[in-house]
Amino acid sequence: MAGAPKSDGRSSVRGAGGLTHRLRFLSEALPQPGPGIQIYPIQYLEKLRDLWTNDSFAARCLEWWDTFQVANRQAGINPDSSRFPWLRKRQKMGFDLPAWSTSFLWGPPGIGKTTTLGALLATYIQPAPTAKVLPLSTTNSAVDQAIVEVDKALEELTAREPQPSDLRKKCLRIGTHFVPRYYGGREHLLPARDLSLIQRLMELHKNEPAKQLAQQYSNWKAQVEAIEAEIGKQAVDALKRARLAAMTTTGAVSPGRFYRSQWRSGSSPGCESAF
Repeated sequence: MAGAPKSDGRSSVRGAGGLTHRLRFLSEALPQPGPGIQIYPIQYLEKLRDLWTNDSFAARCLEWWDTFQVANRQAGINPDSSRFPWLRKRQKMGFDLPAWSTSFLWGPPGIGKTTTLGALLATYIQPAPTAKVLPLSTTNSAVDQAIVEVDKALEELTAREPQPSDLRKKCLRIGTHFVPRYYGGREHLLPARDLSLIQRLMELHKNEPAKQLAQQYSNWKAQVEAIEAEIGKQAVDALKRARLAAMTTTGAVSPGRFYRSQWRSGSSPGCESAF
């Protein structure tokens, strides 16, 4: 049975044969013969499960559900869809949703939900200097697409200002697993102060080796993770000045991170919040 690699005691597994019980390692230093190995499978829902065991959080969730079921009420927020005359009639109807404390924008793929959301959020935060918004999604790609649509809408709303405008610079993509190709020409959406990190990351993704080339892919992955970690450190400081911070739901609720507390501690007195 293979043991831990000599380098740091860890090795990434790229694949496992169910019948042969063989592991295909994605690591520069392959495990050496020796003691048994331990495998820790990725458990994507574990963080949400742990959060649910928090009695206080569970009580707030149940209270929210009861409110949604019984007492959904008007919140008095009415963004103006006329700022975007190119929106279709149904898209403009979506601007009525913030008037309710809980609402849903639903539709099949490709009909403009993300575009509508971008225009809606831009119209909400642009005239309200204390407003803050926290867009969340379960996938990194969806988060990327949403904040890019917000940025496009703000680019239109602030066209007379030097670009990128101050408000566009205060909309940030929080998290390290973003898709770099979405941010070409929109690097201001990423919290890294050192833009060379973004450029290096984009170049790495352009030259991603095939996963079948285990050693090359392992070296590439290590470089990507090192840059992502540095960007993640800078995100904490950036979050305090953000007007809109887009991230995944897992990133927002993970007990190991403190984005939530930093977001609240950076809020202005009496600021509005939309989650």
